[in-house]
Amino acid sequence: MNLNTEVISGWITFTPTVQHCSMATVIGLCLRVKLMRCFPPHYKVDINVSPGSHADEKSDSGACYSSWQRSATSKLTMENVPWHSDVKEFSETLAAKSNGRYEVACEHVHSCCVLLANVDKFKVNGQWHTWIDYEKFHELVASGKPFKTEDYMAVTPSWAVYGADEGGFDPDQSRYKKERRHGAAAIRTSQ
Repeated sequence: MNLNTEVISGWITFTPTVQHCSMATVIGLCLRVKLMRCFPPHYKVDINVSPGSHADEKSDSGACYSSWQRSATSKLTMENVPWHSDVKEFSETLAAKSNGRYEVACEHVHSCCVLLANVDKFKVNGQWHTWIDYEKFHELVASGKPFKTEDYMAVTPSWAVYGADEGGFDPDQSRYKKERRHGAAAIRTSQ
């Protein structure tokens, strides 16, 4: 880890154990969460995969807003976070510009995110395979033999496919919606 104390920013570069590690993103997110819990809110740390250490390191990647990333010079605030409809429109535009190489495969409305996936790799016989068969993945790792993403990818549940009525919510799980009241409505009801 390198840390620049003048601007209170730094970076971490990590190397996945195998070039085709599907957990590289999860590892990066775990590092980010750990750092968020360890550093004060005004620190900014970039987390990257070591150059040449991951097969998909050059793929398109997304960014996630966190109030933790704010600094005195940053203009990134919650006011700048797009609505899900904006994310969908932007993603559809990106997919269209890929000339059929990528499509919007999944979405999770509550998280305001979508997944752009490589059609040749993850759309098999017209069906998305963007989920991970973790049992199979761990078996493959334990075998010590080389393997590919296709060896452990799983069918995307219908409720997670882009455009599904469920919007990425698992219908077998409970969903809680919190009613929020702001402004004059909140004042009137509290009197």
